[in-house]
Amino acid sequence: MDLMVSYMTCYEMISQIRAWPEKYIKIVIMTRINQDQVIEQVFEMGVDDYVLLPLKRKEFLARIARLERYMLTA
Repeated sequence: MDLMVSYMTCYEMISQIRAWPEKYIKIVIMTRINQDQVIEQVFEMGVDDYVLLPLKRKEFLARIARLERYMLTA
């Protein structure tokens, strides 16, 4: 998800996703916003990763593989 969604804030979206008790959904923020306060807040809300753009393909694939490994062990 990008922090710059137009129909609701990313904070509202994170809260709605985390409110689903029956299923854990991985949330990865991909954005150009590099502000410590924002990064801290979304991690406190339960996001799984925060990626600054632009992102190289190899880094993207490595992050996805890490999340997949975590899902298999969780």
